[in-house]
Amino acid sequence: MALVVLGMLVTLLVPMLVRVDEPDLTFLRGADYLRMILMALCLGCLDYVLEEGAHWDWFADDSLKICAEISGLPGIGFIIRCLT
Repeated sequence: MALVVLGMLVTLLVPMLVRVDEPDLTFLRGADYLRMILMALCLGCLDYVLEEGAHWDWFADDSLKICAEISGLPGIGFIIRCLT
């Protein structure tokens, strides 16, 4: 019961006492979105291949082959983009 009261107290006091900064959206203009997309494609497909590979006999399944290729190409593009 004491933890519930303490949690309610913290919930009420934090918005009054803690000063929260406004977000600076100008940082979004300088972001490298192509690099983020390449990394997301690479890691997402690689995760699928590694998670499902043992279950579907690795490269005997066509979807795993396609995802491995999809993972490799953006991975290479991501590395090139990072190094240049």
